[in-house]
Amino acid sequence: MYTARTLIRVHRKIIDLLVYEGYRKLRILVLYETVKQHNVGQILLLYEASPEQNLITDSIHTLKLPGVYRTLYQVPGNPMLLVGSPYSTRQLRLQKIVDFRHVVLEDGLVTGHQVKLANLFVDRSWVSTTALDGFVLIRDRTVRRVAAHIMAHHRSDLGTIKAMANRQGDLIVCLGYNGSLIAIRSTVWERKEFPQSKATPPEEVLYKAQHGVYEKMRKKIQSDYASLDPAVYELLTKRRKYEFPDPRQGDKTWSEWREEIQLREEEEKCREERTAILREFEALQGKVRKLLDANEASPEIEKLPVSFFDLDLAGRDQKLKAGRDICEDLHLELEHNISETRRVSRWIRETFWDPQEVVGKCLYAILGTMLVTNYPEFAEEPDEKHHLQWAKFCKKTAYSSLENDEFAPWRIYTTEELQVELNKKQKLYHKHERRFDLLTDDGDQPELEQEKMAIVEADLEEQKAMGGKTLCSLMKTKVSIRSMTVSGEISLFQKSTTTHRYIEQSSYYAQIGHYGFSQTMINNHLLLHDCKRLRAFFNQAFNEMYATKEREMKVIGERIDRIRYIDSELKTMFHRHVPHIPADPQWHWQERPESIIKVLDHEVKAKRYISPSQQELLDKQVAEEERIRQLLLADDFRERALMAMMDGVLEVRWEDTIKIDVPKPACMLEKRPEDYTSEDISAVKQYENDVQFLMEERERYKRMLEAEYGRIMELLKEGIDKFNERLNDLFHLKINIEAAINQLHLRYIRGWILIRRRMQSLQEEDKLKRRILEKEKYQEVLNGHLDAFRELREEMTDKYRSFVAKEKAVAKKFKSEFSSLNKFQVELLAQQYNRRPKITTKNLVASDFYELASRVTSRLPCVYLSTECKDYLRILNHLDVRPATLPATIDASHWDDLIRLRRVKIDFELRGKAQQMEIADVDAVILGFEQRIEKCKTEAEGMKKSLVELRKSRRIEELDVEMQLVLKMGQVEIQLEGEVNDAQNAIFVSKTAIESVNELIRAAGACKLNALSRLLSFQRGTLLKQWEHECQKNKLQDLEEDLRSVESVTVTKEMQRYLKRKARGLPDEKTPQQLEDDVNAVKRQFSRILEDHQARLGSIENEIAAVRSKNEQLDRQILEMNMARCEMEHRRDLIGEARQREHMERKLRMVMHRSELIKKLQDNYAELIELQTEHELLRLRRYPTFHFRMLDDNDGERKKD
Repeated sequence: MYTARTLIRVHRKIIDLLVYEGYRKLRILVLYETVKQHNVGQILLLYEASPEQNLITDSIHTLKLPGVYRTLYQVPGNPMLLVGSPYSTRQLRLQKIVDFRHVVLEDGLVTGHQVKLANLFVDRSWVSTTALDGFVLIRDRTVRRVAAHIMAHHRSDLGTIKAMANRQGDLIVCLGYNGSLIAIRSTVWERKEFPQSKATPPEEVLYKAQHGVYEKMRKKIQSDYASLDPAVYELLTKRRKYEFPDPRQGDKTWSEWREEIQLREEEEKCREERTAILREFEALQGKVRKLLDANEASPEIEKLPVSFFDLDLAGRDQKLKAGRDICEDLHLELEHNISETRRVSRWIRETFWDPQEVVGKCLYAILGTMLVTNYPEFAEEPDEKHHLQWAKFCKKTAYSSLENDEFAPWRIYTTEELQVELNKKQKLYHKHERRFDLLTDDGDQPELEQEKMAIVEADLEEQKAMGGKTLCSLMKTKVSIRSMTVSGEISLFQKSTTTHRYIEQSSYYAQIGHYGFSQTMINNHLLLHDCKRLRAFFNQAFNEMYATKEREMKVIGERIDRIRYIDSELKTMFHRHVPHIPADPQWHWQERPESIIKVLDHEVKAKRYISPSQQELLDKQVAEEERIRQLLLADDFRERALMAMMDGVLEVRWEDTIKIDVPKPACMLEKRPEDYTSEDISAVKQYENDVQFLMEERERYKRMLEAEYGRIMELLKEGIDKFNERLNDLFHLKINIEAAINQLHLRYIRGWILIRRRMQSLQEEDKLKRRILEKEKYQEVLNGHLDAFRELREEMTDKYRSFVAKEKAVAKKFKSEFSSLNKFQVELLAQQYNRRPKITTKNLVASDFYELASRVTSRLPCVYLSTECKDYLRILNHLDVRPATLPATIDASHWDDLIRLRRVKIDFELRGKAQQMEIADVDAVILGFEQRIEKCKTEAEGMKKSLVELRKSRRIEELDVEMQLVLKMGQVEIQLEGEVNDAQNAIFVSKTAIESVNELIRAAGACKLNALSRLLSFQRGTLLKQWEHECQKNKLQDLEEDLRSVESVTVTKEMQRYLKRKARGLPDEKTPQQLEDDVNAVKRQFSRILEDHQARLGSIENEIAAVRSKNEQLDRQILEMNMARCEMEHRRDLIGEARQREHMERKLRMVMHRSELIKKLQDNYAELIELQTEHELLRLRRYPTFHFRMLDDNDGERKKD
């Protein structure tokens, strides 16, 4: 029996777990489900369970696996090494657990199966894997060596689910998905070793099947079965009903072989019956044929309809009706599917395609793999534009209202300067004040800044040439000089991004110049707007490159067509080919995103349905087009009109003339060479000269074609290289644009982080304020209670003093009560008067003393008194008994008076002691309150100090802000601490270099002051000259505009001819020859346009063919994916899903039952608490005590009190 010791609540679905035993604790690794659809996980949770823990809910560490798994096993002999098959792979992976903190991948092997999702089982000696292909692989402890590779089940039966081997490995038991159990025994010499990198081919024979083993061991088996039950013995020994296929019949399963045998038997059995039925059918068919022939030969009056000879008219009508119903249902189903498909496609287009203002597309290199993608843009939200306008307005208004009147907390001020800056009032500048400031402004400040920058850069170049000196300090000096400028373009705070290289960036707040939430929001709107402008800038460059590629593709197509023409010319005339015909570059589908939403007719594999009436109209149209074409071929009036119009000036092309062979003279065809006359010989010589000239012309044409081919190939390569180079530049531009966008995003994020830190600091400050206020209120409450207890102590002290006085008065009254007795008798009575019961009163409280005092005087019994009080009363009663040693002269009345006085005295003593205890309790309470008040004061002072420190840290953090700078590589300052190798690539700067730069800066400052003194006297005259210059400039602009309007008038030849004829007094009418020349020019123009359109048509047809081939390839891929989906649908484990549902329902019922039990337990616990409370109330009612309530009621202080 096992006993549950610890409950671990993971709160997730557990897939697998591993247990490790340590010293007095267990370590459990739990693999929980991370992907619900596939029941796999990638995270291991580590739990530690010790014997004293009953419930564990928190894991101590999380380990991430290098893959997703369904099961994990420990490798035999090395529990820290895990083996598993990642989901949807054909691999075995070994991973090692390092200190229960990390999981490191050790090795990866192939499973040797032909399918994925292999099942794994590990025991103390072997690692076995099974899969749906039916193969079983047994591996040893190293996992890399395959000891056995067998096929236990066929793949049509869903293969094997689990396999186990004994320790020796010669007996393997396999369980199939169909429930069949197979045991295979192998001998040592039959086992093979398989290398780790190769899987065993399925056709290789791995084991020899010994079919005669049963016959050899039959007697021994029967002797073993003899002791069994007769029914079991008969079941085990009876002859099998079925035979098994011969291995020579092929790779058939037993079920396929049995179906084939059964079909063959049924065919033999029904052959005669089938022959008889066919014979009767043929006879009946002959009779019907004869009747039809007789019916056709009969007169028209005696003829019967053909339907009368239909032997199954009702069945035929039924089948026709069923076919029509099926067609109608199919028609309705197709219409519904088409409408739903259109609805879904319309929704997809309206949701994802239409909102795009800039469609995302790619641009590939021509005959290359480089890819550049643009930035897709969606429609801008309506409020975004208003937010941006509001941000610009606020920024402009703030800077125009408070111009040059800002407090810079990052600067260093003296005490007087700081007081002046703090007492300065904000001033709103008006227009006339700005004009006055313009007169007193330092206009030559840019020139001075340029001089200083030139000096620093010269020093920088000198330090570079010297070597061994760093650039860091000079760069800092250069940056400090830039930081002193007023212009925002060269300010240090504007160098946090590279946006200004591409667009004119917005006017942001400086990185150390904005602190408020509204300023951060304004900055964020401007930053996001610049990000959008950067994307638009790149998209514009991308569109230009896209148009360039379109033009380049067109030129490349024309050149390739020319190369094909050269190849055809060489093949026709010289039976040769060009060395290489380049393939036409094709557009990638990502470069044409519009093809996603458009489906062309050639993309649909199904043929379009054409009704008979439509087919008839199409046939007529085709026939009419053919007739027109034939008429056009027969009528060559266009060619004849062209020849008449050109008046014989059309020339035949030279390349066409050299294709025509020289005709042989008649003598060479009709006579023999010895019969040639002188004329024939001259004709032959002329023929030979013509042939030689023709060959020379052809050779020249060949060289021209080859030279043109080389030139076109060179131009083609050059054009492609230039375009690819420009595309590479565009790729680098995108990298830079992306860097600029990321820099803006960094500033955007830093703004939000600054606000978040400030909000957290303010929230913490408010929290401290609330805690301080609570402590002060709590201190006031404690002071109030302390005053109340002090007043109570004073009252109790006064009461105790009066009680002591009464007690002394009673003691003085003792002798006066016995005035009739002598001195000796009084002393004896005094001895008895002073006697008291001797008991321990440490455990008694004030209420017990009060109760005891009341019982001493009243002498009434009490049941609920404590044991000490009862003992005290019992002893006191014994003391009341008159002792025998007392003289007889003291009568009973004196003894009774003595008892009465003694009890009164004891009553006073007990009450006084009770009051003393109450005063001590009050003192203890007062001391506790004083300690709490002191503690509360200390805590309040500590929180106030924390509040001061928090405000100080927030102020420092807001002043010492984190800045973003974009620096060139090699110009970044490094720390002067660490290892020597850290400064290996750095250049150090000496102190003298920095001091020399400072001297230059001071000299530049002196020059600036001198220039300012000269500038004030020169500025007023400059403004007057500027006004005069503006007037002359405006006048010059007006004259230039008039000149441009005059120059824009174009004087054509017609206008010149008209003016000449007008000047000479001639008429302006055109001659017929001029009109004819104009008509010919217009014809030539339109013929060129027609040729351009024909060339464009050819390129478009090539593009259509390319797109058609791509669509066919996509259709094939879709078909393959549909087939794969159907195959996966057939492989679904429906039984497993049903079992999973049953398991979840059972688990839900168990959880509900557990909830009911917990509810009952809570009810019982509540009832128990009520009973305990009632018991305590009854006990307090019976034993009342003095009690008070503490404000801070915790266990520690209660014990302390």
